[in-house]
Amino acid sequence: MSGGITDFSRSPFARLTPADMNAVRWTDGFWAERSESCSRTMIPHMWRLLDDPEISHSFENFKIAAGLVIGHHRGPKWHDGDFYKWLEAAVIANADGGDREAGELI
Repeated sequence: MSGGITDFSRSPFARLTPADMNAVRWTDGFWAERSESCSRTMIPHMWRLLDDPEISHSFENFKIAAGLVIGHHRGPKWHDGDFYKWLEAAVIANADGGDREAGELI
């Protein structure tokens, strides 16, 4: 199995082999700058918004769904999707080994 997200090793249709997630890094240029901005600014800022019950109920909804607290879903359904995308970004930023600020939130 490769170190990519999905194992294509048994697929007769795969024409490319994914790179191991730890084998590549953005080191310079446009994508390195976007990645750095995301880790240092966007992820922490979104956390402050998602964690504030006056602005968003998504984190509280997540805790309810996980059985950590008792309650009922509040707010629009798409807020939950925003939370899951934030969580995905925070996990990837933490796994990337860059600035730990984003990863410390989870």
